[in-house]
Amino acid sequence: MRSGEDLVFALCHEVGNLVGAVRLHADGIDSRASARELANASVEIDDSSARIRSWLALVRPLLDREYGDESGVSPEVLLAGLHEELKAYGGRGVRLEVDAPAGLGAVRGRPQTLHHLLLTLAYHAVEEARPRGRVRLEAAPIASSAIALRVEDDGPEDPSLVGETEGATLTGRALACACASSLLSRLGGRAAAVREGGATRVELQLPLFE
Repeated sequence: MRSGEDLVFALCHEVGNLVGAVRLHADGIDSRASARELANASVEIDDSSARIRSWLALVRPLLDREYGDESGVSPEVLLAGLHEELKAYGGRGVRLEVDAPAGLGAVRGRPQTLHHLLLTLAYHAVEEARPRGRVRLEAAPIASSAIALRVEDDGPEDPSLVGETEGATLTGRALACACASSLLSRLGGRAAAVREGGATRVELQLPLFE
């Protein structure tokens, strides 16, 4: 498994690319731009800025060698927060489904870190599913003492993602999965990605917090 330092290096490169995209769209805004062009540029800048915030929220946990299971959070609360943020982000035609039954218990992990980890994966899922696909967020028990948090989309297959995340190219969604693997391993959990039935599903498996 890659070290936290290696992941942060790759993460910073990803953020640099997003900052470049913000600058590119900002440079395209001038007095000659139409209302539609201004609106599109604004949406792209907001999208990139949202992604940057979530990537940067993972830096400290990845570098924190003491990151562990001193707190927990309800999957229902996690996915509800994720749903609200994605609605504000805007799916641009993507159908968003959420299935998080009440009463599953709490999973191990810091709520803010898990939120941004799932949000980063969800941003990529929305991007892959555009313009008229589906993204599904789901929480389900997988054992008497573990919960699976799933982000699924019906976009095209990403060959660099599916399989062993440790061997995937460190960019985009594969990088998010590698970050998830690193953080969840410290909690006694794991991350995996599969392609099945025309959909890509990233699954975070976390032990219950007791």
